[in-house]
Amino acid sequence: MASEDRLNYVVKQVTKNLGLKNYKYTRIGLDETIENYLGELEFITITGETDDGEIKKDIVVKFAPNSAELREWGALDVVYRVETAVYTVLLAHFKRLAKFDTRELFPEFLYSDCEQYKEVLAVSNMCSNGFRRCAGNRFLDADHMLVSLKSLAKFHALSMILKNDIKKTEDWNNLVPNCFEYPPKYTTSLRLYHGRGI
Repeated sequence: MASEDRLNYVVKQVTKNLGLKNYKYTRIGLDETIENYLGELEFITITGETDDGEIKKDIVVKFAPNSAELREWGALDVVYRVETAVYTVLLAHFKRLAKFDTRELFPEFLYSDCEQYKEVLAVSNMCSNGFRRCAGNRFLDADHMLVSLKSLAKFHALSMILKNDIKKTEDWNNLVPNCFEYPPKYTTSLRLYHGRGI
């Protein structure tokens, strides 16, 4: 579980980005923190005031795992930079091209930090909008598989349009497709990390 100071800092940044005043937050499901080799997820609810009244926001905060091996192999740098670029660069272009509210398929981006040893990502918790996490089963059922494939097809079609439409920015360069050979540190680290059962 992330330190209280670190979580307080992230919440402060999120509330600043949302323009909230007099806010408070609570951790949800303290016994339900989810951790894997790429991050530790914490679920929190923030309530605060804006000029338009009080709002409540359920968010998911993903902290980088405390793993010397992943840092040494360079995996965390790749993962957090790519994910931040997806939310801040790619989805903005998708929204423009597809003319649909990207929040129908993707969580709302709220805050990120890619600096080494501070890697974190905060997004809205889509379970508040009727989505449910897949739990208790290793594989998706037919209905979830169909929704996933349709969303992936839409995402892929828009990415083909973007190849000829987007300027080559540093953030776009972070979105080079992952494959077995690239980026070498990333794929090697995940294979080694997973194989060791760390």
